[in-house]
Amino acid sequence: MKKLCRICHQNTDAADYVVQEMMFGTGESFDYFQCQQCHCLQISNIPDNLADYYANDYYSKENDFASADSSGKQQRIINSLRHYLISGGQGRVNFKNEEFDVVTRVKMRQESKILDVGCGSGRLPYVLREAGFENVTGADPFIENEIEYTNGLKIYNRHLEDLPVEWRWDFITFHHSFEHIVDQHKTLSECVKRLEDGGRIIIRIPVLGFAWRKYGVHWYQLDAPRHLYLHSRQSISSLAGEHGLRIEKLIFDSNASQFLISEKYKQGVPLIHQKKGNRLKRLLNKWQKFKYKRLSRKLNKNSDGDQAVFILTRSAASQA
Repeated sequence: MKKLCRICHQNTDAADYVVQEMMFGTGESFDYFQCQQCHCLQISNIPDNLADYYANDYYSKENDFASADSSGKQQRIINSLRHYLISGGQGRVNFKNEEFDVVTRVKMRQESKILDVGCGSGRLPYVLREAGFENVTGADPFIENEIEYTNGLKIYNRHLEDLPVEWRWDFITFHHSFEHIVDQHKTLSECVKRLEDGGRIIIRIPVLGFAWRKYGVHWYQLDAPRHLYLHSRQSISSLAGEHGLRIEKLIFDSNASQFLISEKYKQGVPLIHQKKGNRLKRLLNKWQKFKYKRLSRKLNKNSDGDQAVFILTRSAASQA
C-alpha cells in the first residue's frame, strides 16, 4: 500500500509492521511502515495521548544523578571533563558512553552555549555544568515542572520552539530524544534559526542496521509507541538537506543491548521483567554480554550498528 513518508515526502509503496509495546509490557500494538525511498521506519498514526506512555519511572525522568556518590562513575566522568577543560580542550578524553565522548570530538569549550533537547530531568547537562561548562541549558516538554539545580543549571519544561528565538546556541544536542519528536522538520527548522555561525546539531538516535534485519519487530530500539521514527542514513541526509544542513560526521556507537534486550523481547519478556536471575544465569549472561560487546564493536566499525551520532552543520550552499 502506498503511504506518504513524513520525512522525504514521497508517496511510495511501504512495508507494514505491527509492533508491540515492550518496555512496560502493556501488550498494546502499533502500526509502523517503512518508506521505500529514504528507508525511514515510522509509526503510522501518532497517538493523541503520547504523553501517557511516559510513566513517571521512564528512565529519562529519573533525577537521582544530582545526589550521586562523588566517588562513583558519574564523578569520574565529571573529573575527566574537568581535565579536558583545564587542558584547553586539547586532545580527546575517551568515554565508554558516547554522549560524553562526543563533547571532546566536537571540541566543546567552557564558554560554549549548549542546549540539550529532550533531556528529561537533565542528566547530561547536569554533568556538563558540574564539570565547568558555563552555558548549558536543557529543555523537555514531558517533565512536569521546570527544574533549577543548585549548580545553576535550568531545565525548561517546554518544546524547543517555545524557547525565545533570540537565544542562540553553539551546540544543540539530542541524545536519544530526536526519535521521540513528532514534527522532525519543524524541529530542525527551529534548530537552524537558533544556531550561532559555525554551530552544530548533534543527534544520537537508533538507526536501522544489522539488529533491525536480525530481529525485525522484536528489535528493542523500536520502543513503540515512543520511538516515532527509526532513521536510516539516507533519511537523516534527506531531512538535513531540506533545511540547509549536511552530515559533517557520523559515529556508530551501538552496544550489546541490541542483542541482550532484543533476545528477551523475542521471547516475549518486557524490559521491566528482565532481571538478573541466579548465579548461573548471571555467569551465562556475562559470557553473552562479552560476545555481544565484541560483535557490537565490529558492527560499529562496519557502520552497521543500531545507534549512531549524526553531527550536522550548515551546508556550504546555505551559508552562501
